[in-house]
Amino acid sequence: MNANRAQVEALNEAIEEARNLLDRKVWDEAQEKFTELHEEARSLGIESPYLLWARSFIAEQLGEVEASFDFVSAAVVLDPMHPTLTNRFSEASSALRRQLVASSRAADEHEPRVMYAALLRAGEADAACHVAMARAYLRDGELEAAWTLLDSTTLLEPNRVEAWELKREVSQRREDPANAAEAETRLAELAGRGAPYGMPSPRTRC
Repeated sequence: MNANRAQVEALNEAIEEARNLLDRKVWDEAQEKFTELHEEARSLGIESPYLLWARSFIAEQLGEVEASFDFVSAAVVLDPMHPTLTNRFSEASSALRRQLVASSRAADEHEPRVMYAALLRAGEADAACHVAMARAYLRDGELEAAWTLLDSTTLLEPNRVEAWELKREVSQRREDPANAAEAETRLAELAGRGAPYGMPSPRTRC
């Protein structure tokens, strides 16, 4: 369906009015209104980066980091050069990474696999994300999946202490004394020295 001029003008007026909800920080009401506006825009054949940006921002305020990241990822596809969108993408990525680490340490309503997969798709999964997902795998008893991630992470970032600590734990649970001993040796080495220039600190943790 193609929107006519009157429909577009009416939508723009409604968006202007809805911005007041953002200024007032009434997030639940803002979420409801911007969801409604987004659905209306799409019914008119309009894909609005601004509405996606707003929904991303609101979702993050409500602790819905997965949805926040999904909305802004869609917005950046529509307008990849807009600085407001790229800044929001960076903020949402950071929030999702933090939540992934937190959720891997203490089970909560957020699903590490969903967050990790989203970050991978966007090319935003860093070493801390890999370690966090390995920790979640370990918690769930998926030792081989945890080992695969940790082995790759220690190859790419050999100074990441927590990766070696988890690797030691996985090795012990796999009854793999050789790799457990290697992890112990590496941890002992890292405890007493600094990192080469440009490398993460030996005490790097998620």
